Amino acid sequence: MERVLKSFNLLFDRPFEPLITPKGEDKTVFQVAKEFLDKDYQDIGAEINNRFGNETTDVIVLNKLNKLPEFPKASKLPKDAVFSLFLPSHQEMAKEVLEVLLAVPENQLQDLLSTCAYSRMHLNPQLFNYCFSVALMHRSV
Repeated sequence: MERVLKSFNLLFDRPFEPLITPKGEDKTVFQVAKEFLDKDYQDIGAEINNRFGNETTDVIVLNKLNKLPEFPKASKLPKDAVFSLFLPSHQEMAKEVLEVLLAVPENQLQDLLSTCAYSRMHLNPQLFNYCFSVALMHRSV
């Protein structure tokens, strides 16, 4: 349980860097499956992820998800755009992401971690951090 909670904290670490780079002081690496990778990293993501394998003290293996989350609205927000809840379109995007994160059953922390990791890799970092924070507050993790 403690390991999973540490993994959740690492999702907040360096939000503008891809998840395939080491996170935290221990240089923990998320072992990301190819289907989790963003289109920008499809060809080189596994290579980058493995490059840091010797430097890390901990590897977090993510579960394969039966169905990958889809974000038709939220994925339209560019990763370098500013996210603001004062914009109605951004509120709709946040609602969409929150519905996905809160739909993961309470007793499946590994699936929640994998869903969050996938979301982090595919969404605007500010949007993800907001939705991730709200989802954690509404769950009894």
